[in-house]
Amino acid sequence: MTTILMASDDDIILDSEERESLCHFSFNHWQNLPQTNKWCKILAEGMRMCAEYFGSQDPLVGSFSGRSFSSFIDACAQEYRLEHELPVHIGNHGLSHPSSEGCSVELFPAYFRGSSGASLAYTVPIFKVSRDEEVPLCVWITAIPDIMKFINFVNDLLSCPKEILTGEAWNYMTLQTQVKRQAGRLTKYSSKHNKLWTFRDTVCEMLEELQRTTLALDHAFTKCIRTGIDDCPIGTNDMSSSTQDWKNKIDQNIESAAHLWMSFKYGYISLHLNSSRYGLEPIAFGG
Repeated sequence: MTTILMASDDDIILDSEERESLCHFSFNHWQNLPQTNKWCKILAEGMRMCAEYFGSQDPLVGSFSGRSFSSFIDACAQEYRLEHELPVHIGNHGLSHPSSEGCSVELFPAYFRGSSGASLAYTVPIFKVSRDEEVPLCVWITAIPDIMKFINFVNDLLSCPKEILTGEAWNYMTLQTQVKRQAGRLTKYSSKHNKLWTFRDTVCEMLEELQRTTLALDHAFTKCIRTGIDDCPIGTNDMSSSTQDWKNKIDQNIESAAHLWMSFKYGYISLHLNSSRYGLEPIAFGG
């Protein structure tokens, strides 16, 4: 799945015609129309396989996976358009607003980043050990917003060097900086030449939020959920062996979720440091 998603967002692997065709993928899928080319057919099969595999124990989890897959491809199509033309309110904005005034464009980068679907597509597999073994959704569903934020911010921060070097103007960090300036937001690092928000503000804000989010998730999976619960599950009349079995199963799922989250956290960061796609190998190997 990772390979397919990365390839769909890569202008080296896919040519311009294939990337442009991505806007037809979900449109054709929801109408049960034939896909336009070979790559879109591969994507359709990949989405079907994701829904089937991740829904093997819980169909709702399979639906999460399928919808997030489709949303990510839509976001790739939108990003391809942004490469050629920014939205009017960003590309053709006039003077900055007064800092006391609201600016609707200010929320666009976060909306666009969140709608990409990739973060949910990566969240679902964290707790799926195999086709027949997984941590139930009820154990990790409340952590989804913060897990998605972790996934997005790690990717944004560690993708930043390659995107800046290639002059990319449509990534989250660049768009966030631009709209903050348009909204008249003031920098924490002002000088006599500049009072408005800077790229440095964006980087520092994201690092602080990533730290807060990561600590919150660590606590959520290791400290905030009680184990050894004495209460009987709601709706259970049998308070003997079945109740004890339920308690033991909950404890096992909580412990498994904690291990799986920790493994994913370090593995996801390692993926970025060791993949040539991000150009961070010197950091990964201490060079």
